[in-house]
Order: sequence, then C-alpha cells, then structure tokens
Amino acid sequence: MSSSLSATMQWFEMLATNKWAQSYAIAPDLSILRVDPNYGRKLFVQYACTRKGAPHALEVSAIKAIAECARRGESPSRISDHFMAYYHGSLLLSHNPLLDPRFATFDTPRIVDFVAQGDMRQAFLSCELNGTGHKVRALFLRDIAIRIGAERRPQWQIEEYLFCQPIDVWAKTIAALLPKPPDHAVRLVAAQYSLSREDLGYARSVIHHSLQSGVSPLRVSQGMWFFARNVVADKTRLVRLVSTFDPQLLQAELDLLEGFLP
Repeated sequence: MSSSLSATMQWFEMLATNKWAQSYAIAPDLSILRVDPNYGRKLFVQYACTRKGAPHALEVSAIKAIAECARRGESPSRISDHFMAYYHGSLLLSHNPLLDPRFATFDTPRIVDFVAQGDMRQAFLSCELNGTGHKVRALFLRDIAIRIGAERRPQWQIEEYLFCQPIDVWAKTIAALLPKPPDHAVRLVAAQYSLSREDLGYARSVIHHSLQSGVSPLRVSQGMWFFARNVVADKTRLVRLVSTFDPQLLQAELDLLEGFLP
C-alpha cells in the first residue's frame, strides 16, 4: 500500500472523529439501550427513515406510536395500531418496518449484546425488517459498534465488518478509486450480507485498505460520507480530489467551508 493512500484513509478516520461525530452521531443512552426495547425501537426507526424517499412523518409517527403503546402498558404488537392513528400518508407496506409483525419482537438489548460479543452476523439478522436492507442495518450496527467500543482489531475480520459497512452512492464513488484487495484475502457470498456482488467489492475495498492503514473501517466509512456529502457534494469533483490520495488537498477543500458545515 502506498503511503499516500494510507495517509488518506487515516485522514478520513480523523474527519469522522472531528466532524462527523459532532454533526451526525445519534448518541443513545447505553444504559437504556441495553435494557429497554422500546428505546431501541425508536432509535432504529430513525435509521430506517433515512432511506431515500421516506417521509419524515413516518419517523415522527412511529416514535409517537411506540411511546403511546409503552405509556399504556400494551403489548408491542399494538404499536402498528397506534401508528395507523398518527400516520395518514402512504403506508408503503413492503417498505414499512412499523407494519412488519417482526417489529413487535425487535429486541435491541439482545442486538447490542450480539454486537458486544462480536457476533455481527446474528446482530445483522436480528435487524431484518421490511424496508431495512443492508444500508440501514449496517448504519445502525456501525454506530452501535463504535458507541460501545465493540470493534476489536485483530479479532474482527473482514466478515464482521461487512455486516456494518454501509454502501451508498458516495461510498461507491470513493471505493471505486481504491485498488482492489487481493482475491485470496477472503471468500464471500454477497447474498448473505444482503449486498450485490458489486457493492460487496466496494465494501471489501474500504475495509481492506482501512485495516492496512491501521485505522477503523467504521470510522473511515463515516469520514468518507461526511466529506463526500457535505464538503464536496459533486461526484465529478469528488473523484478528482480523492483520486490524488493527498490529505492536504482534501483538508484544503474542508477548510473552505469552515464555519458552514453541519
């Protein structure tokens, strides 16, 4: 690995620590998250509603429905009924986690335990609901893993990271610029991660080069997204900047927006 590429991955991790964490981190109260499934349901709904096209009213109504059900001391199976009372938009049945029967048994304390134990596969499977593909689940698990300090190198292997490495248009744009990791590094089937073969390749590249650079793939993911979405917001310019693998050039771009970032 070139020193410039390594320095760039390290810069993205620094950006996550200094900027992303201040602007976007949903900082759950771990003492509550570990014991209160309703608190975790509300948190997960916030992530589920980040997908493109999801109306903000869905998130607001979902949180109200969960709170109302808990206030009445009712079974979580009634959450969907309360949701229908608060939300009057398109139900988006096939993409609405609130109307998935599995939402009633969505157990965040157990999911947090899986993450703490490093069992990311089981944590990922436990987050499967309507409308929650790899990106939503990976975002949720990535931020929990960072929040509880679960990431443990070298115990974590590429497979563990794949369950919490979200891939969106910005991640794809940057990952496509990275050298492909060795094919012999790992044998994986994309479907088991709910990823396409192409996206699996992108995720592997980010993870491989982050680890080779001695930094967290999870933090790098955050830093890449922050830079692409908030500092550049233009795919063509993003490619021109990142392909230089020059952290000083990236920092200069960031400095131009000082005081006007989220």
